Amino acid sequence: MRWKVLIAGGLFLSILTFLAWAQKGPRPDLSQTPQPVLKIEHAKPDTIWFEFKQTGNKLMADLLLFNDQPIAGGQIPLKFGNGKSPLAVDSVVFDKKRAGKFDMTNDGAKDPVNRANQTLRIGFLADISGRKPPLEVGKGKLLTIYFSLKTDKAYEVEVDTTTLAGGYSFLFADQAAQNIPAVFKKGKFKTK
Repeated sequence: MRWKVLIAGGLFLSILTFLAWAQKGPRPDLSQTPQPVLKIEHAKPDTIWFEFKQTGNKLMADLLLFNDQPIAGGQIPLKFGNGKSPLAVDSVVFDKKRAGKFDMTNDGAKDPVNRANQTLRIGFLADISGRKPPLEVGKGKLLTIYFSLKTDKAYEVEVDTTTLAGGYSFLFADQAAQNIPAVFKKGKFKTK
C-alpha cells in the first residue's frame, strides 16, 4: 500500500513538472529586445488567499481561490514557519465542491520532511484523459488546513508560498499545459 502511494505521488509530481515546463513552439529570446506589455483593464488575475478561524488551540486556514479560466492542475508550496513555529498541521481537507473534480490531489500533511520544515506541498491535477472537465471558473474554498497551536501565548501566524526542493514552486496550468498567471496573497492571523 505504501509503495502504491509513493508511486502515485512520484507520478503526480512528474506530471506537474511536465505541466510547468511544457511550452508550445520555440521559446523567443526575450533578453535582446524589450517586448510590449499587453494591458487588459477588465481582467482580474487568478488569486489565492487565506481566511482563518480559531477555536481554542485549533486553527483552521481556508485556502480560497478566484479563477476566471479553467484550471487543469496546480501546485501550491506553502511555508508556515521556520521549523520552530508553535504550529503543527493536523490535516488538510480538499473541498468537495470545488476540488472534488480533481483526479489527483496531494496535501503533503504526512510527509516527515514537510513537518520538520513546516512546509506543505499542495498539488492537484484534473483528469488528464479529458473525460472530466478541469476546475471551472469561479470563486470559493479550495481546501482547509487544520493546525494545532502549541502555545497559549498570542502568536502571529504567517502562511506564504515558497519554492521547495526540486523546483516545486507556485503555479497553475490550463488544459494545454500552459502556465496561468496567478497571485498569491500571504496569509496572516494573530492568535488569541
